[in-house]
Amino acid sequence: MSPCTMVRWPSGCATSRCRWKRALELTIGKPFGPLVPAAFVLGLGAAIAQGAQIETVTVVAKTPVGESDLDVRDYPGSIQTVSGDELAASGSLDVSDYLARRARSVHINSAQGNPLQSDLYYRGYAASPLLGLPMGLTVYQNGVRLNEPLGDAVNWDLVPMKAVANLSVLGGSNPLFGLNTLGGSIVMRMKDGFSHTAHGLEVGAGSHGRRVTNLESGGNNGRLGYYVNGQRFDEEGWRDLSPSRAENLYGNVEWREGGRSLAIEHHRGDSELTGNGLSPSGLIARDRAAVFTAPDITENNARSWSLSGGLSFAEGASLVGKLHVRDNDTASFNGDALEEDDVDELIEGFGGRSALSRLLPEACEDEAEEEPATGGDDEDEVFEEIVGEGGCGAINNISRRAQDSRGGVVEFDVPATWFGYNHELSTGGGFYRGRSGFESRVQFALFDPDTRSTRTAASAQGGFADEATDIETRVERRFLYAGDIIDIGEAWTLTLSGFLHDSEVSLHDRSGEQPQLDGSHRYRNFNWSVGGVRRWSTYRAYASIGRSSRLPTPIELACSEALARNPETGEVEECRLPNAFLADPPLEEVVARSIEFGIRGALDSGLGWSLGLFRVVNDDDILWQTGQTRAHGLFRNVAGTRRLGVELSLTRTRDRWGWSIDYTHVRATFEDAFDVLSPNHPANAGDGDDDAPLTRPVSPGDRIPGIPSHLFKAAADYSFTDRLSLGFDIVAVSGSHLRGDESNELDELSGYAVANAFVRYRNDRFEASLLLENLLDLGYENFGLIGEEPDEVVGLDDIGEDVRFLAPGIPRAAWLRVKLIL
Repeated sequence: MSPCTMVRWPSGCATSRCRWKRALELTIGKPFGPLVPAAFVLGLGAAIAQGAQIETVTVVAKTPVGESDLDVRDYPGSIQTVSGDELAASGSLDVSDYLARRARSVHINSAQGNPLQSDLYYRGYAASPLLGLPMGLTVYQNGVRLNEPLGDAVNWDLVPMKAVANLSVLGGSNPLFGLNTLGGSIVMRMKDGFSHTAHGLEVGAGSHGRRVTNLESGGNNGRLGYYVNGQRFDEEGWRDLSPSRAENLYGNVEWREGGRSLAIEHHRGDSELTGNGLSPSGLIARDRAAVFTAPDITENNARSWSLSGGLSFAEGASLVGKLHVRDNDTASFNGDALEEDDVDELIEGFGGRSALSRLLPEACEDEAEEEPATGGDDEDEVFEEIVGEGGCGAINNISRRAQDSRGGVVEFDVPATWFGYNHELSTGGGFYRGRSGFESRVQFALFDPDTRSTRTAASAQGGFADEATDIETRVERRFLYAGDIIDIGEAWTLTLSGFLHDSEVSLHDRSGEQPQLDGSHRYRNFNWSVGGVRRWSTYRAYASIGRSSRLPTPIELACSEALARNPETGEVEECRLPNAFLADPPLEEVVARSIEFGIRGALDSGLGWSLGLFRVVNDDDILWQTGQTRAHGLFRNVAGTRRLGVELSLTRTRDRWGWSIDYTHVRATFEDAFDVLSPNHPANAGDGDDDAPLTRPVSPGDRIPGIPSHLFKAAADYSFTDRLSLGFDIVAVSGSHLRGDESNELDELSGYAVANAFVRYRNDRFEASLLLENLLDLGYENFGLIGEEPDEVVGLDDIGEDVRFLAPGIPRAAWLRVKLIL
């Protein structure tokens, strides 16, 4: 069995909104701090809980692969659960889209500018497809970890959402979900031929040329079951030059008989996504659909196989095992304007100015009125000769990443009675090996000033290999874990867990040009957690304390500031992500220490409530520092960061009405004084040496960029009949600081609120729905950073010198979906 079981709903919970909200479980944090006094939490819980009756909801959340069930009421933390039917009926494009609209404490940043490439944040911790973000969430699909080997990235376009049977979001530093579970986990159980025995065809279309198709089929004969799901997505995109497509095929075959089971599953994902990223604020003010530079294309080609089996023994004991193989080949093509800062790199890359001079006419002569003659002695002269009228004026960053992972785990679950107490014990162990090969090159290109897009110059030989861009990385982990749930009388449940790992991260330069890249780093650690639940007749309270950790990823090790700074000159050579690596320095393992507590209940009148606090402190957190351009920068350890938050949830279901309110306050701060790399910060204008990156001072208490302090979500629906319903939801997000302004010296990015509405009709064989997104057509931005001066790009002289680059939100759009159930 996978990480989640289906939820058993009480009578009277008829609407889908009710079913989602009744499954939400609030996580509460440390019982002190400036947010909410503990006495208020307990007092409110006791007052509201008069006459409460908590429904029975079960979820398997102890480990990613185990089969033992855990009653969600006895889980000492936050669990939010949603069924696959609700996911499919929501009209959401992918898992991140659904969670951003419906899940508590979740928001997204559109840094890449593609709807399938969102940065998802939960309690201030990220899961994203973009290299450069410090990841803090683990994502599992039927017990297989989806975080990629190179940077722990998560590709949402490769998750077959329509094949998901059940999804759960678990809060806290739970060590049983492995390394990198600093803020929580997202676990998905996939459909199979025993849980899904229908056949269906779904088509959808709508704004911006979007087209979606899904076909699924499942069934069994009592012993052998099958399930297959195929889905395709196409759209032109609402921003200029932004077409995308994604295809996923998922299937499994399973045999079950007499307490034994054996299953094989396969997934194939293929996508070509255009996400043209952030645009200068001046350009967005002129045209919200405009892009700064283009194209920025990511192609993923993923394949995975897994084999799992299980044995059930007498008295509830079970043995399960799983093996998996997963590969993902990623190609990236990013067009960018050539800037003066790139000239030194170009000259060095070509082995000197004379070699560059000989090459340029070959690359640009067909389009140039006069061939460049890089004979000048000044960098500005060289730059003008390269980008002069008809000249190249741009570069294409081209990279390929070949990533594969292999892993296996065996777990034994057994109920027992020791010293008069009932135990649910889980023990297991396994291995993981992730390998990635990375190579890149930079190519001269022609720049179109009207569209700000690049195209390859007449002679593509203008490409050259960037330094240290042919490397191999390897991550190996061996681990043991154990967990125990102990019933202490009728009032208490105690939960214990531990995770011991021995891991190694290594890098090797395959080109032979950068031997300083070669290196290996060993990490060993023991992570643990202790939690408890106190039961009363009308409500329950819980608390937990834990420790988890994550390893520095290969890309963080390869782009660390520690050895990137020249000890003699103090200059720093920045990384161009994802196209360059530097020497291989050590970074410390990130350790998260969390504490949370809460109280929850439900009234007979249909009102459900939960309230609580959480506090997570990261030691030796890893920070990405933006460099001279948006694609350059370095990683470094900072002594400490903290996420301190409060969560509140209210739900009500009565007759045909259902509504819900969720509020989260997160204060994510740096707890250390340090200087951060931010050469384009307005406060640095005109200061320092032009050849050296400039820094800004960060003080304890400064807020971490990109993480808003307040999240508010409200939803309501009304069922006119058993078949026809209407509903809406509102997502409101407060302002956040720009990346690159870690010192909090600039104004915050403005907050925003987005309203969505839907109407749905369904019967046993047919379903149709219309989703209206951004109903009021409000213009907003959900992410920003400090970049280079935009007027350096050809054709953008009239947008000012504001260095804020922003991610615009989607305008009003409509999506129609029709499904036939056969």
